[in-house]
Amino acid sequence: MAEQLPTISGNLRLLVLLERICASETPVTAADVMAEMDLPKPTAHRLLSTLETEGFIRRNADGRGYISGFRMQRLAAGMVATMRHRAAVSLVLRDLSEEIGETCNIAQRDGDAVVYIDRVETKWPLQIALPVGSRIPLHCSAAGKVWLASLDDDQLRPLLTCSDLERRAPNTITDPERLLDELRLTRARGWGEDNEEAIEGMVALAVPITDGQGRLYATLSFHAPKLRMTLDRARGHLHLLQRRASEISHLFLQGSAT
Repeated sequence: MAEQLPTISGNLRLLVLLERICASETPVTAADVMAEMDLPKPTAHRLLSTLETEGFIRRNADGRGYISGFRMQRLAAGMVATMRHRAAVSLVLRDLSEEIGETCNIAQRDGDAVVYIDRVETKWPLQIALPVGSRIPLHCSAAGKVWLASLDDDQLRPLLTCSDLERRAPNTITDPERLLDELRLTRARGWGEDNEEAIEGMVALAVPITDGQGRLYATLSFHAPKLRMTLDRARGHLHLLQRRASEISHLFLQGSAT
């Protein structure tokens, strides 16, 4: 948010503010808004509060600024979905599910959880019921770990300390220091794993889908019953998962440019 904005009519302030927050590479503060939009302090805080309350933006993990929220991300996903690349994205997800033989998902972050926004089911009779719209806590899901690992340690420590690391399955990591170590590993290797941490008997792998500026936009993942696939076998599909995530990122860029 470096360039000075011209005077903006009241009706457009929320839209321009939202545009600036989504385009910024760093969290946007109330002071940034006041300076760049030439707004009095009460007005800047009121606009930010309105967008936050409605879910279009959310506070960064350290509480010092604002970034795009789930509702804005869902809106962006919907825009891509209505473009000519919708069928291509769906085809990538369907092909991945057929190649791996398991259920595949695209998810985005919503507060302290990930939400599945697209999904292709496995053809096996034995399935794990996690339909579109399902919410899984960040700390115990493969996709959630990818989102958490996108933060640095200074952001993660207070977040993990204050979070309710609920035990959801036998292997859920509930100790903040152990989880921090797991997230460091996730960050270093570039993918997230769930070894019976969200649901007993389920394993999962997730990789990032990035936008045009290399920022985490969504995650691509698959999950399977452990009776059918061990975590070691799941890792064997990692390169395929990463390649398909790259294809979806490319389609997202094409969609954004149309």
